[in-house]
Amino acid sequence: MALVLFVSATLSFTACSSDDNAPKRNKEQYEGTWIADKLSYTIPGAPTPMEHDFTDMPGENAVSQADELILTEKTATLTEFFKNSETPKTTLGVVQNGVITFVDQSYTSRTINSATATTLSLTYYYTMRGATLPITVTYKRLK
Repeated sequence: MALVLFVSATLSFTACSSDDNAPKRNKEQYEGTWIADKLSYTIPGAPTPMEHDFTDMPGENAVSQADELILTEKTATLTEFFKNSETPKTTLGVVQNGVITFVDQSYTSRTINSATATTLSLTYYYTMRGATLPITVTYKRLK
């Protein structure tokens, strides 16, 4: 009787452990709808990085409200609200290996630095006041 219980217990533990190893697809942490929150960059020769609200971005690409970025496992949809335009601009892209590449090639690729349940961080090159430099934009999750 003890042998039967031992064999039964071993089989049940084996069955449980094999279920635990079954592949499960978890949604990528970056999937969702995001709103641009903060913008940071370092000006060459400046002692400290600059950081401000995304809606305070200077220059010809200033926005009237924060960008909205919708990410799925493989696609990106960026909607921008420029001050100098009455209609939002929507740009489509793909997500592959942690990099967002847009169909409109005037947009530089954006690298996903990190994503949590509440924040997303991207870095990309941006031209501001005649200088092209890497900027980091943090987003807050909307959905």
